[in-house]
Amino acid sequence: MRVTYYYPWGFFHPVRSGAATVAARHMEYFRSRGMRVRVLLWADDRPRERRAFEHHYPWLEELCVLNFRRYPSIQGLFERYTFLDYLAGYTAIAELAECRSFLQQPTDVAFFNYVFSSPFLDLLPRGAKRVLEAIDIMSTQFQPKRESPALFAQNLRLEFDLYDLFDVALLLNRDEASLAGARSSAPLRYVPQGVETASPDRPLEDAEDDLYDLLFIGCPHPPNIEGVNWFYEHVFRPRLKRHGLRWAIAGSVCESLALADPAVDLLGRVDDLDALYRKSKIVIVPLFQGAGVSIKTLEALGHGKPVVSTPVGMRGLHDSRDCVIELRFEEEPEKVARCIRDLCASSGLRESYGRKAMEYIQTHFSRESYARRMDELLAVLMDASTGSLPFPTEVKPFEAVA
Repeated sequence: MRVTYYYPWGFFHPVRSGAATVAARHMEYFRSRGMRVRVLLWADDRPRERRAFEHHYPWLEELCVLNFRRYPSIQGLFERYTFLDYLAGYTAIAELAECRSFLQQPTDVAFFNYVFSSPFLDLLPRGAKRVLEAIDIMSTQFQPKRESPALFAQNLRLEFDLYDLFDVALLLNRDEASLAGARSSAPLRYVPQGVETASPDRPLEDAEDDLYDLLFIGCPHPPNIEGVNWFYEHVFRPRLKRHGLRWAIAGSVCESLALADPAVDLLGRVDDLDALYRKSKIVIVPLFQGAGVSIKTLEALGHGKPVVSTPVGMRGLHDSRDCVIELRFEEEPEKVARCIRDLCASSGLRESYGRKAMEYIQTHFSRESYARRMDELLAVLMDASTGSLPFPTEVKPFEAVA
């Protein structure tokens, strides 16, 4: 099977965001099924980052990078950060000769990340199946503090109308899939993200004297920056720091933080996240805005970490109360602090939450279940009349690509 894949946020290796995690999981799946994959990126084409990406994905048949620095007028539309400006930006990208040439090549199925890529559909060859990896209901990303309720409702109607242009739309959040299903006639599939779990045979924490008490991992997405700063000012600095707790923050979000506190380590981009999880007692998810599903929450649970989160950080995660402590941070900061202190003080309590977390991920978000859902989806999409698989039945197990 030939696959054309579009991703709008630059090189997705190294993985630095939830969206990049989803794209990386797609690549693992495609490779495990022996598919021929071509990738189109909207990116700042830096040679070092490109080499790292190509080294990790040497099996790709073709890589086309639309260097956004060559198109400042288009990038300017995205920087205005409204739903309609994003859609206008992608309409302009679809007019670029290199984009048109890439998308017009023969393919069996095209995966497009985010609904804004709808203008690309007219460029596909006849017969190509069109898959939207919706990730989030994007209208919700622009509504808080930016757009009026009436404009939000208009954008939401437009977004669901655009779903109808695809052969199928995939959503990561079961609640959002239900909402879209009630508003759109497009074929929709809930395909929960597959998450790797820590080995059940290894300790969930390293040596006690080398632990961080708190961990947050994120990209410089505005809700991450807002949440970290709020948590520092209202919970960590006044209620946790005096108890000697240490907080590690990892990921590119560090580049957008101005925290200067010896109790807070801004680690930046970390190569070995597994080791960092082991060195951390609990993970906090202080998010107040968001859509889709919180990949950072899923990954923390998969690594066997107790998670203390706002309701937004738990969006789309059902039946998870045994392994996640969900609190309303803004309404009860002292209760949040007390909960964190109790967890940090008890290794037994942390281990109990951690084991339940891995069981939850294995039950609801296993990588095997994800691969099976993708197999079923493509079988129906490519050959609805016979149900035959569009790839050989003898395939490698779905596993991480080294």
